[in-house]
Amino acid sequence: MATGTGKTITGLAAAAHLAKTLNHKLAVVIVCPYQHLVDQWVEDIQLFNMKPIIGHSASRQKKWKERFKLL
Repeated sequence: MATGTGKTITGLAAAAHLAKTLNHKLAVVIVCPYQHLVDQWVEDIQLFNMKPIIGHSASRQKKWKERFKLL
């Protein structure tokens, strides 16, 4: 799919629907080749009232491994 066609929103909508259908916590791993793409995902994730755990080297969430274990 081309840039701007809604891939991110479609993926997040599917994840939100699955989490609601299963009625429990859901962990989704999103892998991006560049940190600026991670930042773009984070912005969209927050629109769905989800709390992302960001694990790249420049992330301010230095304890992301501990947060992930709590899931």
